[in-house]
Amino acid sequence: MTDLALPADTVQFYNDGPEFPTTPLLLKAEQAYREGFATTASAAASWKRVDEDMIEEMWRSRRAVRRKAEILVPSAELFDRPDMDSEQIVYRAGHDVEAARARGKVHGLEFARQCWDELEAEGVSKVLIGPLVLAP
Repeated sequence: MTDLALPADTVQFYNDGPEFPTTPLLLKAEQAYREGFATTASAAASWKRVDEDMIEEMWRSRRAVRRKAEILVPSAELFDRPDMDSEQIVYRAGHDVEAARARGKVHGLEFARQCWDELEAEGVSKVLIGPLVLAP
């Protein structure tokens, strides 16, 4: 693999998990993921029905967090090839915690939606799913 001329304070890959945390930064990211998951999964316990608007908002937020971390770099600079006329995406260093939190929020809601759908398909009343299944 060719060595890349990454701009200062950037990394080549976007990282929102799920690797085992082996550094202090990844440990913080894992904690942020769990906090995000717990926050939204807990909010789902108050649903009267699956809140599609809330789920879509968390997806929009997750995409926005990723876009915020993206930096376009001319390929000519990144690969030290003046003949290249394109751009590559790299990411701001340290984006991992915010990215993992956004991923956790989406996963918390998607997990709740999956539980809701499966319970409803099995005949569990909608009025019971939130308070008796999701809340605990």
